[in-house]
Amino acid sequence: MTTTAGSGSTDPQGFPLDGTAVADLLVVGAGVAGLTAAVAAADAGLAVTVLFKPSTGGAPSTSTAYAQGGIAVVDPSDPEDSIDRHVADTVAAGGPLVDVVATRSILADGPAAVDRLISWGAEFDRRPDGRLKRTREGGHTVSRIIHAGGDATGAEVQRALTAAAKSRFTLTARPAQAYALLADGDRIVGVRTAEGDAFGRTVLLATGGAGHLFSSTTNPLGATGDGIALAEAAGADVRELEFVQFHPTMLFTLARGAGGR
Repeated sequence: MTTTAGSGSTDPQGFPLDGTAVADLLVVGAGVAGLTAAVAAADAGLAVTVLFKPSTGGAPSTSTAYAQGGIAVVDPSDPEDSIDRHVADTVAAGGPLVDVVATRSILADGPAAVDRLISWGAEFDRRPDGRLKRTREGGHTVSRIIHAGGDATGAEVQRALTAAAKSRFTLTARPAQAYALLADGDRIVGVRTAEGDAFGRTVLLATGGAGHLFSSTTNPLGATGDGIALAEAAGADVRELEFVQFHPTMLFTLARGAGGR
Protein backbone atom coordinates (compact mmCIF):
# COMPACT_ATOMS: atom_id res chain seq x y z
CA MET A 1 0.00 0.00 0.00
CA THR A 2 1.04 3.64 -0.08
CA THR A 3 3.85 4.39 2.36
CA THR A 4 5.09 7.58 3.95
CA ALA A 5 7.97 8.11 6.32
CA GLY A 6 10.27 10.62 7.96
CA SER A 7 12.69 12.96 6.22
CA GLY A 8 16.15 13.27 4.79
CA SER A 9 16.84 9.71 3.63
CA THR A 10 15.77 6.95 1.27
CA ASP A 11 14.59 3.40 1.83
CA PRO A 12 16.57 0.40 0.46
CA GLN A 13 14.77 0.67 -2.87
CA GLY A 14 15.73 4.30 -3.33
CA PHE A 15 12.37 5.88 -2.50
CA PRO A 16 12.27 9.18 -0.58
CA LEU A 17 11.49 9.02 3.12
CA ASP A 18 10.41 12.62 3.44
CA GLY A 19 6.70 12.22 3.96
CA THR A 20 6.07 11.84 0.22
CA ALA A 21 3.51 9.16 -0.60
CA VAL A 22 4.85 6.23 -2.62
CA ALA A 23 2.25 4.29 -4.61
CA ASP A 24 2.60 0.61 -5.38
CA LEU A 25 1.84 1.52 -8.99
CA LEU A 26 2.28 4.94 -10.58
CA VAL A 27 0.51 5.19 -13.93
CA VAL A 28 1.15 8.02 -16.38
CA GLY A 29 -1.84 8.26 -18.68
CA ALA A 30 -5.59 7.83 -18.19
CA GLY A 31 -6.79 6.29 -21.45
CA VAL A 32 -7.82 2.69 -21.96
CA ALA A 33 -4.35 1.27 -21.26
CA GLY A 34 -3.55 3.32 -18.18
CA LEU A 35 -6.94 3.02 -16.49
CA THR A 36 -7.28 -0.70 -17.26
CA ALA A 37 -3.98 -1.32 -15.51
CA ALA A 38 -4.85 1.06 -12.68
CA VAL A 39 -8.25 -0.46 -11.92
CA ALA A 40 -6.92 -4.02 -12.16
CA ALA A 41 -4.08 -3.17 -9.76
CA ALA A 42 -6.49 -1.50 -7.33
CA ASP A 43 -8.72 -4.58 -7.44
CA ALA A 44 -5.65 -6.65 -6.54
CA GLY A 45 -5.23 -4.55 -3.39
CA LEU A 46 -2.50 -2.20 -4.55
CA ALA A 47 -2.35 1.54 -3.95
CA VAL A 48 -2.38 3.28 -7.32
CA THR A 49 -1.71 6.84 -8.43
CA VAL A 50 -2.71 7.96 -11.93
CA LEU A 51 -1.29 11.09 -13.52
CA PHE A 52 -3.12 12.42 -16.54
CA LYS A 53 -2.44 15.30 -18.89
CA PRO A 54 -4.66 18.30 -18.11
CA SER A 55 -7.44 18.79 -20.64
CA THR A 56 -7.48 21.68 -23.09
CA GLY A 57 -10.61 23.79 -23.20
CA GLY A 58 -12.52 21.17 -21.25
CA ALA A 59 -12.06 18.52 -23.95
CA PRO A 60 -10.85 15.01 -23.03
CA SER A 61 -7.09 14.61 -23.34
CA THR A 62 -7.08 10.88 -24.17
CA SER A 63 -7.36 9.41 -27.65
CA THR A 64 -9.55 6.66 -26.17
CA ALA A 65 -12.41 9.11 -25.65
CA TYR A 66 -12.42 10.01 -29.35
CA ALA A 67 -12.22 6.50 -30.84
CA GLN A 68 -15.26 6.01 -33.07
CA GLY A 69 -14.44 2.57 -34.42
CA GLY A 70 -15.39 -0.67 -32.75
CA ILE A 71 -13.43 -3.38 -30.98
CA ALA A 72 -12.47 -6.48 -32.94
CA VAL A 73 -12.95 -9.49 -30.68
CA VAL A 74 -13.86 -13.13 -31.28
CA ASP A 75 -17.17 -14.44 -29.98
CA PRO A 76 -16.12 -17.72 -28.29
CA SER A 77 -19.63 -19.13 -28.90
CA ASP A 78 -19.51 -18.53 -32.68
CA PRO A 79 -18.59 -21.76 -34.49
CA GLU A 80 -17.56 -19.75 -37.56
CA ASP A 81 -14.93 -17.73 -35.70
CA SER A 82 -11.83 -18.49 -33.66
CA ILE A 83 -8.61 -16.93 -32.43
CA ASP A 84 -6.80 -18.74 -35.25
CA ARG A 85 -9.10 -17.14 -37.82
CA HIS A 86 -8.68 -13.69 -36.27
CA VAL A 87 -4.89 -14.14 -36.35
CA ALA A 88 -5.06 -15.26 -39.99
CA ASP A 89 -7.13 -12.19 -40.93
CA THR A 90 -4.63 -9.93 -39.15
CA VAL A 91 -1.65 -11.52 -40.89
CA ALA A 92 -3.43 -11.30 -44.26
CA ALA A 93 -4.03 -7.60 -43.75
CA GLY A 94 -0.63 -6.70 -42.30
CA GLY A 95 1.60 -9.13 -44.15
CA PRO A 96 5.24 -9.43 -43.04
CA LEU A 97 4.90 -6.44 -40.69
CA VAL A 98 2.77 -8.50 -38.28
CA ASP A 99 4.44 -9.97 -35.19
CA VAL A 100 2.47 -13.21 -35.07
CA VAL A 101 3.42 -14.12 -31.51
CA ALA A 102 2.35 -10.75 -30.14
CA THR A 103 -0.77 -10.76 -32.30
CA ARG A 104 -1.92 -14.14 -31.02
CA SER A 105 -1.35 -13.11 -27.42
CA ILE A 106 -3.34 -9.89 -27.81
CA LEU A 107 -6.23 -11.45 -29.73
CA ALA A 108 -6.48 -14.44 -27.40
CA ASP A 109 -6.92 -12.07 -24.46
CA GLY A 110 -9.63 -10.10 -26.29
CA PRO A 111 -12.78 -11.89 -25.07
CA ALA A 112 -11.67 -11.74 -21.42
CA ALA A 113 -10.73 -8.06 -21.80
CA VAL A 114 -14.19 -7.20 -23.13
CA ASP A 115 -15.84 -9.22 -20.35
CA ARG A 116 -13.77 -7.24 -17.85
CA LEU A 117 -14.86 -3.93 -19.38
CA ILE A 118 -18.49 -5.05 -19.16
CA SER A 119 -18.02 -6.08 -15.52
CA TRP A 120 -16.67 -2.57 -14.87
CA GLY A 121 -19.78 -1.01 -16.36
CA ALA A 122 -19.16 -0.60 -20.11
CA GLU A 123 -22.34 -0.95 -22.17
CA PHE A 124 -21.95 -2.23 -25.73
CA ASP A 125 -24.60 -2.44 -28.44
CA ARG A 126 -26.64 -5.66 -28.26
CA ARG A 127 -28.98 -7.66 -30.46
CA PRO A 128 -32.64 -8.21 -29.52
CA ASP A 129 -31.66 -11.54 -27.92
CA GLY A 130 -29.21 -9.74 -25.60
CA ARG A 131 -26.02 -10.95 -27.25
CA LEU A 132 -23.37 -8.44 -28.30
CA LYS A 133 -24.07 -7.03 -31.74
CA ARG A 134 -21.19 -7.65 -34.12
CA THR A 135 -20.46 -6.19 -37.55
CA ARG A 136 -17.98 -7.11 -40.26
CA GLU A 137 -15.49 -4.45 -41.29
CA GLY A 138 -12.36 -4.09 -43.38
CA GLY A 139 -9.90 -6.98 -43.21
CA HIS A 140 -12.22 -9.32 -41.30
CA THR A 141 -13.75 -12.45 -42.83
CA VAL A 142 -16.51 -12.71 -40.21
CA SER A 143 -18.59 -10.31 -38.13
CA ARG A 144 -16.61 -9.71 -34.95
CA ILE A 145 -16.59 -5.92 -34.38
CA ILE A 146 -18.52 -4.67 -31.35
CA HIS A 147 -19.58 -1.05 -30.84
CA ALA A 148 -21.10 1.17 -28.20
CA GLY A 149 -23.65 3.79 -29.19
CA GLY A 150 -22.89 3.11 -32.83
CA ASP A 151 -19.75 5.17 -33.32
CA ALA A 152 -19.17 6.19 -29.68
CA THR A 153 -17.23 3.12 -28.58
CA GLY A 154 -14.20 4.97 -27.28
CA ALA A 155 -16.30 7.46 -25.36
CA GLU A 156 -18.17 4.63 -23.63
CA VAL A 157 -14.97 2.76 -22.77
CA GLN A 158 -13.47 5.96 -21.35
CA ARG A 159 -16.64 6.68 -19.36
CA ALA A 160 -16.75 3.21 -17.85
CA LEU A 161 -13.07 3.12 -16.97
CA THR A 162 -13.13 6.60 -15.44
CA ALA A 163 -16.15 5.65 -13.32
CA ALA A 164 -14.49 2.41 -12.26
CA ALA A 165 -11.31 4.25 -11.30
CA LYS A 166 -13.23 6.79 -9.23
CA SER A 167 -14.96 3.99 -7.30
CA ARG A 168 -11.70 2.31 -6.15
CA PHE A 169 -10.71 3.67 -2.76
CA THR A 170 -7.03 2.75 -3.19
CA LEU A 171 -6.78 4.63 -6.48
CA THR A 172 -6.14 8.35 -6.75
CA ALA A 173 -5.74 10.47 -9.88
CA ARG A 174 -4.62 14.00 -10.55
CA PRO A 175 -3.81 16.20 -13.54
CA ALA A 176 -0.09 16.61 -14.04
CA GLN A 177 2.21 17.15 -17.01
CA ALA A 178 5.11 14.69 -16.77
CA TYR A 179 8.41 15.99 -18.13
CA ALA A 180 11.04 13.59 -16.75
CA LEU A 181 11.38 10.13 -15.27
CA LEU A 182 13.16 9.84 -11.92
CA ALA A 183 15.74 7.08 -11.64
CA ASP A 184 17.63 5.41 -8.82
CA GLY A 185 20.47 3.59 -10.53
CA ASP A 186 18.89 1.46 -13.23
CA ARG A 187 15.41 1.65 -11.70
CA ILE A 188 12.69 4.15 -12.53
CA VAL A 189 11.14 5.26 -9.25
CA GLY A 190 8.98 8.23 -10.17
CA VAL A 191 7.97 11.05 -12.45
CA ARG A 192 8.82 14.75 -12.32
CA THR A 193 5.93 17.10 -13.01
CA ALA A 194 5.38 20.83 -12.76
CA GLU A 195 3.13 20.11 -9.79
CA GLY A 196 5.79 18.13 -7.92
CA ASP A 197 7.45 14.72 -8.02
CA ALA A 198 5.36 11.54 -7.87
CA PHE A 199 6.78 8.17 -6.83
CA GLY A 200 5.85 4.56 -7.42
CA ARG A 201 7.40 1.19 -6.68
CA THR A 202 6.43 0.36 -10.24
CA VAL A 203 5.99 3.05 -12.92
CA LEU A 204 3.84 2.44 -15.99
CA LEU A 205 3.93 4.74 -19.01
CA ALA A 206 0.61 4.63 -20.90
CA THR A 207 0.70 8.02 -22.57
CA GLY A 208 -0.81 7.37 -25.98
CA GLY A 209 0.39 8.44 -29.38
CA ALA A 210 2.13 11.27 -31.14
CA GLY A 211 -0.35 12.51 -33.74
CA HIS A 212 0.29 16.17 -32.99
CA LEU A 213 3.87 15.92 -34.16
CA PHE A 214 2.22 16.31 -37.58
CA SER A 215 0.27 19.23 -38.98
CA SER A 216 -2.78 17.11 -39.80
CA THR A 217 -4.22 14.61 -37.31
CA THR A 218 -7.52 13.50 -35.82
CA ASN A 219 -5.84 12.89 -32.46
CA PRO A 220 -6.65 15.09 -29.46
CA LEU A 221 -4.25 17.86 -28.50
CA GLY A 222 -2.70 15.67 -25.78
CA ALA A 223 -1.20 13.23 -28.30
CA THR A 224 2.29 14.72 -28.47
CA GLY A 225 4.52 11.68 -27.95
CA ASP A 226 5.59 12.61 -24.41
CA GLY A 227 5.81 9.06 -23.11
CA ILE A 228 8.02 7.88 -25.95
CA ALA A 229 10.38 10.81 -25.41
CA LEU A 230 10.46 10.28 -21.65
CA ALA A 231 11.22 6.59 -22.04
CA GLU A 232 13.96 7.11 -24.62
CA ALA A 233 15.58 9.83 -22.50
CA ALA A 234 15.66 7.36 -19.60
CA GLY A 235 17.43 4.75 -21.74
CA ALA A 236 14.56 2.64 -23.07
CA ASP A 237 14.78 1.14 -26.53
CA VAL A 238 12.06 2.33 -28.90
CA ARG A 239 11.07 0.69 -32.17
CA GLU A 240 8.85 1.07 -35.20
CA LEU A 241 8.18 4.76 -34.67
CA GLU A 242 7.41 5.06 -38.38
CA PHE A 243 4.00 3.46 -37.82
CA VAL A 244 1.66 6.42 -37.36
CA GLN A 245 -2.03 6.14 -38.20
CA PHE A 246 -3.67 8.84 -40.28
CA HIS A 247 -7.35 8.05 -40.13
CA PRO A 248 -9.22 7.76 -43.46
CA THR A 249 -11.61 10.48 -42.32
CA MET A 250 -8.73 12.90 -42.88
CA LEU A 251 -9.28 12.25 -46.62
CA PHE A 252 -12.75 13.56 -47.40
CA THR A 253 -13.05 11.62 -50.65
CA LEU A 254 -12.97 8.24 -48.90
CA ALA A 255 -15.68 6.26 -47.12
CA ARG A 256 -14.99 4.01 -44.18
CA GLY A 257 -16.56 1.36 -41.93
CA ALA A 258 -18.89 -1.51 -42.80
CA GLY A 259 -19.29 -1.64 -46.56
CA GLY A 260 -16.89 1.22 -47.19
CA ARG A 261 -14.83 1.25 -50.40
